[in-house]
Amino acid sequence: MGVLGGRDLRLSEVGDAVRTVSGLLPVGTPVRLSTVLEPEAEGTLSLAVLFFRSWTGAGADEADAAPPPPGARFAETEPSLVGGEDLDAPTYLRRNLRVDPS
Repeated sequence: MGVLGGRDLRLSEVGDAVRTVSGLLPVGTPVRLSTVLEPEAEGTLSLAVLFFRSWTGAGADEADAAPPPPGARFAETEPSLVGGEDLDAPTYLRRNLRVDPS
């Protein structure tokens, strides 16, 4: 994800953009960020988002297989349930909270 803005670009604005894009992606999808400050871009915020898929190895069939879901490593263990809440998920996800970076 590329962010272009002027010298007036705020970190909170970049954070909002990253959260918005990340919220549209499956949980655990890595997002790489790059920012560019240009005097000509003062007062603007532009985003460029590139989606791609990469794989390694010779087996094309393996590359086409769906990745294991997050937490699959511990799929055979019992969830940590307390009062009906799954404590294995972070609080901000369980309670649908927004995290303010400022």
